[in-house]
Amino acid sequence: MTDDPDTGPDVTTLRAAIAKADALVAHYHQGITLAQSLKRTLVLRLLHAQYPHLTVDEQQKLMRGYGVE
Repeated sequence: MTDDPDTGPDVTTLRAAIAKADALVAHYHQGITLAQSLKRTLVLRLLHAQYPHLTVDEQQKLMRGYGVE
């Protein structure tokens, strides 16, 4: 084989596709992080509206019930 393994249209296309996949994964992770933060904020607001005098321990227990740690 005389072809250089680091060049050629297949290698270039695959590297570009991998870079796009990496970008999509990064956006996905960012979106998940934002969604989790939003959920946490909404749950905290709900709990403070429903139970204005919660202790920290009570709040944490209720937050776990909503799937927020």
